[in-house]
Amino acid sequence: MPELRWHPNVAALLANLPEGQRDRIRRRVRALSQFPLLGPPQPGSSAGLRRLAALGSKVVYTYDQAGDVVTVLALLPPRSSIDLAD
Repeated sequence: MPELRWHPNVAALLANLPEGQRDRIRRRVRALSQFPLLGPPQPGSSAGLRRLAALGSKVVYTYDQAGDVVTVLALLPPRSSIDLAD
């Protein structure tokens, strides 16, 4: 089972969310510790990045198969105009 790690910036962002929202996002992301390829690959030149929807937010993460580690890199808000493709 892959280890789940949070980038410090994402952990800080989660800490500022309302408790219910924070818990639901964490539960959704915890699924990656059993199914690390659950989220589709990020298109474009962002090779190695994957994304997962959680309460309308986009969770951007990587999965290191050799180390068996999922690292959550970003939490983009709903309707974010940030595009990680090319």
